[in-house]
Amino acid sequence: MLEKNTSFFLSLLCLLMFFISTAQESNQGMANVYKSLGAYGRIWTPEKIYVHTDKKIYRPGETIWAKAYILDGITHKNGTNSNIFYFEILGPNGNTISKKRVFRDKPGAEISFEIPNNVASGTYTIRACSKFMLNDLEPFYFEQELFIGNSRVGYVEKLENRTSPDTDAKTQLSDIQLSVHAEGGHLIYGIKGAIGVKANDSFGRPVSVRGEIINDYNEVITSFDTGDYGLAKCVFKPIKGNIYFIRTTSDSEDGKYPLPTILDSGYTLQIENLGPQMIISAKTNQPNGLKGTVLVGHTRGERFLWFQGTQIHNSEYNIRIPSDPLNDGIAHFTLFTEKGEPVCERLVYVENTGNPPKLKFTNQKLSENGEVSLQFTLSDSDGAYTSGDFSISVLENQTESNKNDLDLSMKDWLNLLSDLGHEPLAFAILAEPHPIKRRKTLDVLLLCSSWKRFSWKNWVHERPIDTYIAPEKGIVINGKVTSISNPLQIVPAIISLDILGADFYQTQKRTDSEGRFKFGPFDFTDSITMVLKASKLSGRSKSERRKVVIDLDEDGPFEFPVKVTKSRDFGKQSESADKVAPATTQKRYAPGDYDFETGKDITKLEEVVVTEKKLTKKELIAEQIKKITLYNRPSFRVFADSLPYTGIRNVLDLFRTLPGVQVKGPIGGETVRIRYGVNSILLPTEPIYLVDGVQVPLDAIKIMNSLDVMFIDVLKGAEASIYGIRGANGAIAVYTRRGTGLDYAGGQGDIGNGNRASPHMLTFTQPGFDSAKVFLNLPCPTSQTISTHSTVFWEPNVRIIGAKHKTLRFCAGTSDAKSYHVRVEGITEDGKAISEIFTLNLD
Repeated sequence: MLEKNTSFFLSLLCLLMFFISTAQESNQGMANVYKSLGAYGRIWTPEKIYVHTDKKIYRPGETIWAKAYILDGITHKNGTNSNIFYFEILGPNGNTISKKRVFRDKPGAEISFEIPNNVASGTYTIRACSKFMLNDLEPFYFEQELFIGNSRVGYVEKLENRTSPDTDAKTQLSDIQLSVHAEGGHLIYGIKGAIGVKANDSFGRPVSVRGEIINDYNEVITSFDTGDYGLAKCVFKPIKGNIYFIRTTSDSEDGKYPLPTILDSGYTLQIENLGPQMIISAKTNQPNGLKGTVLVGHTRGERFLWFQGTQIHNSEYNIRIPSDPLNDGIAHFTLFTEKGEPVCERLVYVENTGNPPKLKFTNQKLSENGEVSLQFTLSDSDGAYTSGDFSISVLENQTESNKNDLDLSMKDWLNLLSDLGHEPLAFAILAEPHPIKRRKTLDVLLLCSSWKRFSWKNWVHERPIDTYIAPEKGIVINGKVTSISNPLQIVPAIISLDILGADFYQTQKRTDSEGRFKFGPFDFTDSITMVLKASKLSGRSKSERRKVVIDLDEDGPFEFPVKVTKSRDFGKQSESADKVAPATTQKRYAPGDYDFETGKDITKLEEVVVTEKKLTKKELIAEQIKKITLYNRPSFRVFADSLPYTGIRNVLDLFRTLPGVQVKGPIGGETVRIRYGVNSILLPTEPIYLVDGVQVPLDAIKIMNSLDVMFIDVLKGAEASIYGIRGANGAIAVYTRRGTGLDYAGGQGDIGNGNRASPHMLTFTQPGFDSAKVFLNLPCPTSQTISTHSTVFWEPNVRIIGAKHKTLRFCAGTSDAKSYHVRVEGITEDGKAISEIFTLNLD
């Protein structure tokens, strides 16, 4: 039997390869189709993000532990495009309450959120997206619901409402919204075809509706029942000269709905999904109408079928394809005319349940004090050891947080939901326990859906490359250099970047032909002070070469794309598209809301009028300086413009004018010391240096331009104690004109040429990436008691190679629980998603 199946499959492959080689050269139209599918995979490669949270239900005061996987949207292997993605949490009323920008240098990136103790109970939504994902014609960012609160009743009710309709409620016929879709896109007179029927109530929930297809003589052609999921499929053969309707019945009421337009001539595409195999039928009522047509099948852009019709097929052909060799997920079939025009399409969900990769779990109790070790073994479909990246959480079996834990799994998200779009009904169908009913119901849902990842009409005519959004690899500093007298004049210049901090970094380069520059990408988590300095390539003097302006490109905050739904017309947006307002139009906080990050309540006040005494210029400057310094007052402060500039060449020369500061040594090897500091042969005697509040080495001070300094503070003794042991020898704090943002008019300096004393130099603070907390795995024995509702163990970075991985040990002896859930999610090296829950018994 195995040899027979293998022979059949090899024959099919040979047949497909033959048609591929001949069809590619048949005509320019099909050549464009072939080219466009390749461009989708090579240039516009889709990207997917999946976020594994340690659980789905949280209580106030807990931490949300999560890991985000960024994957290739075609192969589901570790993605190579974006290293940056954006993460946010929406509150129960839809407002954005927390945003993060995260960098990943591994297959996944760790995320954590502290939940305040006074958080409002309700259903929250987490979303994740990269800028590269904005290349999609429709938003396909990750989205998942979590419940936060002391009671899970609301969350359970939401799950039940999403899973099945309220069968006890009476739905009025006038509240039913019925949509009808022809399989493949068209109904043709004289050809047996199928339609999919979707029935929803006014809230969008599926409803059970009985109905019939009738003609204009009130003759019943066939009947249907949409059942619990509000979906049904009908097959019938339209006869020329008849007009057809759908008639629904609800108690004593009747309703009529028209069918999609029936064409006099055209093409149909019908697919019967039998699980292990699919039967594909292409038909037309035109003589020799299938000659030269091409049937293309692909899964997520990876082509597996290219079948060309010939004269022997006349007006109908049938193809039988085994499902086992195909990748799991949505298979997209499209029938093209000989000129390369798409005329029919159909989606089918492929789910090979026969022999998936296997993750085996064993555990061992190491000691009586409660320490437990976990061991995993990973093998592929053939039983051979393989590798993968995973994240693992351990939860008490008795807690409420473990119920409905895999409401959304990585496998379901990657293989179906991430390609189908935001389809709430798909969640309910995926939870269907009966496999045959699940497959047939999903088939009807996909019959009523179109492929939203791209439109053939858009791709065949080549998508303009200028709309391409490049993947982000890290933090990039870019901008342009222009003339100080003419902002439109391009100035060839040398520009340098200094990164001030404990690890000083400096680099420089020439601007390009358009006067632009780019530094990076960089990866850091703390906010870092940076300095850009530019000078012309030519000029009679140093001051002449500095007559340039640096304009820094500043990206606005990332906004998640707007949701839309597309019509059955390939790539054409429906007039009644269901749109969700972008984050920019939503209120930041609602009255009585709270700040999710700080946990502080927010109260909106009535408008009031505040009056104050007008300050003098000196008082304004002193007040602004007080806001930007950490200490109360320095030992002494010197403004740079109060010093005579005779003999001052650099900032170290300014230091020589400061009382109590000694600068010794030859040029290039200077040392600085504050008198009355520590005198020791063994201990360091050098003070710490700060530029605009950021600690830097002396080398960074030496290269600064003295004209950019606004004032210098010297701190010693008790004044320097704010810096702890680092300030034992005192501190010298340098404040630049651009870094402070101050001017002598008592106002704030603007970014740009306006109020910048040195427009050829720009000092700014660059925010870094958000970092996650480290899960504290308590050793055994411990006196600290773990909350009965908290996550017992969380490990986001587990690399399993066969039976080898780092040892996972955790302490289970701090609670009375004897049974635990071990939740494992991740991706194998060949792109197979794994979502498993193991039970750990310690009796």
